Amino acid sequence: MERATATAETALSNDAGDATPSWAAWFDTAEYQVTAGVCEFIAAEHVPQRAERAVTLISQGTAHRPAERVRSRAFDHIALARAYVRAGQPEAADAATSQALTLMGAVNSTRVGDRLMELHTELKSAPLGGSTVASRERIRAAVQPHSR
Repeated sequence: MERATATAETALSNDAGDATPSWAAWFDTAEYQVTAGVCEFIAAEHVPQRAERAVTLISQGTAHRPAERVRSRAFDHIALARAYVRAGQPEAADAATSQALTLMGAVNSTRVGDRLMELHTELKSAPLGGSTVASRERIRAAVQPHSR
């Protein structure tokens, strides 16, 4: 993972001005940072100290994501919330969850709902506190509004 992300970072920074192939036009610095952050998040399952790097990378990518890419931004905030959970920061996870839920309201995407349910599952392992419980309840209400 480290080798692959380093290669991608080098390729992005060595832009020789060549035309970007249409299949790669969406892959920009923001996409790289969030993707590398998600890799760090996955690695943090085995090496918990990597969660902080995941938070940093996903936060950087999210800050650079164009506003019109709403669905991608929703995914970013879900990934950020999950990284915060793994980093032991439930209040920050709650803030990222709130942003993801707001963005979810602006798009019609089953995949966003699926990823929110992954976050819901991740929150089950978080320290049980007010923000964790509130996040899970808001996710459940948004994803399964008719199940109440």
